Amino acid sequence: MNINLKIGIVEKGSYDPNTGSNNQLYESEVNYIEACALLYKLKEPDCTLHMETEFIILDFDSLSEETLGIEIFDTRDAFWAHAEITFPIAKKIIEIACRNESFEDVIPTTNDMWGAFGRDI
Repeated sequence: MNINLKIGIVEKGSYDPNTGSNNQLYESEVNYIEACALLYKLKEPDCTLHMETEFIILDFDSLSEETLGIEIFDTRDAFWAHAEITFPIAKKIIEIACRNESFEDVIPTTNDMWGAFGRDI
């Protein structure tokens, strides 16, 4: 897959004198492999990773060394979801977003329902 994602990483605790904020925001265009590599940097506490494709917005939060929080929004059908997931599931979610596929009512690669989800149409 060679689809680019718009990403932003926020690292808490770093002071930016230009914005007066303790958060650092980086934006870059990356492909699927690079996005997955960035995902593993979230093992640091209090880091977040924001990704956007043409239709899908993903926000990942570091919860522990094994788990992430995910929030998803799909602009096509107003699907939204959030849940606690593992890194392999997060990679599958990024793959789905890169392909601009739609998300189902269950977490990818599992039979588990999202922690919360809906379609605001």
